Amino acid sequence: MESDSIYQSSEDEWRRDVLLAKSAVEDTISKMPTPLRVEACCVGYQFWKIRDDPRGSDCLGDYCRSVPQIRLFLSTIREQCSQNGDEFSKLVVTTYLHELGHHLGMEESHLENWGL
Repeated sequence: MESDSIYQSSEDEWRRDVLLAKSAVEDTISKMPTPLRVEACCVGYQFWKIRDDPRGSDCLGDYCRSVPQIRLFLSTIREQCSQNGDEFSKLVVTTYLHELGHHLGMEESHLENWGL
């Protein structure tokens, strides 16, 4: 997990968000059909507080093909939830599935059509 001094929440809030996010992602993976679950387990994921590239500071997550790994930016997800009234765990799962879709080769337009 990546730590960043720019994160606005306390360390207790960060730990809470990590635990909630991990539980949400693991629960989602456990409910996937076997072939998709196996692929999801091979990809891996990390929780970062924020994206390290200021040009994408509002980005909720990304997929790194070279590693391959999904990164979820929990501070940004938490902030969007505060602004829009979204549920944190639900937005974590939506973002995770969106990035997993990229891993599987899906284009942005397809993911958006599916609500991801």
